[in-house]
Amino acid sequence: MKQLVPILVAISLMLGLVGVAGCSEPAIISTDSETTGYTTYINREYDYFFECPSSWKLRAEHPDHVIVSGIDSGVIQLAAISVSDRDLTLREQVDIYVLVKRSFGFDFVLLSSEPTTARWDWRVDSTRIMGDTISFTTALFKESSHFVYQVELTSEAPSLPDVASGLRHVAESFTHS
Repeated sequence: MKQLVPILVAISLMLGLVGVAGCSEPAIISTDSETTGYTTYINREYDYFFECPSSWKLRAEHPDHVIVSGIDSGVIQLAAISVSDRDLTLREQVDIYVLVKRSFGFDFVLLSSEPTTARWDWRVDSTRIMGDTISFTTALFKESSHFVYQVELTSEAPSLPDVASGLRHVAESFTHS
C-alpha cells in the first residue's frame, strides 16, 4: 500500500494534475457513517463529489488531487481522484496516462484502453507487478466543459477494482456538475 501512494502522486505530478495553489472554496467532508457507512467528499472548486467507506483514510493535500484508501475484505484498496484543465484532448490525456504508467520501473500490462458508453468517457484497465505484489488498476476518465476528471481505482490481487465494493462505490457515486 505504501508503495502505491508515491507512485500515484508521481504520476499526477508528471501529468501536471497536482496544483500548488490552495482551494478558493475548501472541500467539505461529511461523515454520516452511523446511517450510511460512507463519508462524502465535496470539492466545490472543481464541482464534484464522491462517497467512500467511512473507515477509509482520505488525503486531500491539493484541491485537484484526492486519495482515499482502505482495506476491503482483507485486500488493500486505493482510489485517486484527479482533475485537470482541458488543455489536452481526452484521448491525449489517456495516452499520456498509459505512457507514464509504462515508464515506471515495474512490470505494467495494458489490458484495455477504450471509450465507454456508460457514465465514463474512457476506461483503461491494467495490471502491474511490484516485487511480490500484483495489483489491478482501472482508470476512468470523464470530460466536462472545463475539466477532465480521472478516477483511478487500484486493488491488490486477487480482488479486481470492479469487484471490490469500496472502490466500486467510489466510482458509482462520483458526480460532477
